Amino acid sequence: MRDALDLRLTNDLAELPRLARAVDEFCGRHGLAPAIAFAFNLALEEAITNVIAHGYADAAAHEIRVRMRVADATVTAEVIDDGRPFDPLQVERPDLTGGIEDRRLGGLGIFLMRRSMDEVRYRTVGRHNCLELSKRIA
Repeated sequence: MRDALDLRLTNDLAELPRLARAVDEFCGRHGLAPAIAFAFNLALEEAITNVIAHGYADAAAHEIRVRMRVADATVTAEVIDDGRPFDPLQVERPDLTGGIEDRRLGGLGIFLMRRSMDEVRYRTVGRHNCLELSKRIA
């Protein structure tokens, strides 16, 4: 369907450029501002990189599905994976007040993902993680 994006990726970082192209094409088809495409590319790259880096206990190939749609003046992307359950909404906001050398590692990418979206929701469905990212169209 041209109105929606339904992309199946493998758990390989080499898939990230294909994802970025698909998101850019989707946003272009819908006449969305480049800032919206940038925000989704940032958030999706962070989410999928985390799944690939931390979600699997084995080296087997796994499928990560990305679906995007536009409805009711909102763009929504959903990331579905079969990795370890992980709710990014439970990650504490990083302390941004100190110098970079004093900061604890981790959490900044998730912070940027959440900051670039208007709404982030997480749920598990069976043995799958479902992360939903939404941004209102201005």
